[in-house]
Amino acid sequence: MKRISVQKGHDVTRYALTTFGGAGGQHACMVADSLGIRTVLVPPMAGVLSALGIGLADTTAMREQSVEAPLEAASLPRILRTADDLEAAARAELRAEDVPTTASGSPAAPSCATTAPTPPSPST
Repeated sequence: MKRISVQKGHDVTRYALTTFGGAGGQHACMVADSLGIRTVLVPPMAGVLSALGIGLADTTAMREQSVEAPLEAASLPRILRTADDLEAAARAELRAEDVPTTASGSPAAPSCATTAPTPPSPST
């Protein structure tokens, strides 16, 4: 927290620290004391917040690789091959983890995802 807040100049003493996870409440006061935070919020269902977040999070697989080549048209086939290889490796990882996919092979939306109905167009 210090690295992403205090060291960037944010005054965290004016904020409240919110806990999550089963052991969040056990550590919150020590963390708050070390940061000078005076208010700690412990939600009644703090123990399930981590599980809920994991359940709602997108499943991803990321790959990266440098391609040292001049930025010119002749390098495009090599760049595209590299991108295709990275995509294949990421998709293979998702398949190995039994991540549901769409017909195109993209990861499917979580089963708890909802969509809002589109309102009807106004009559003219």
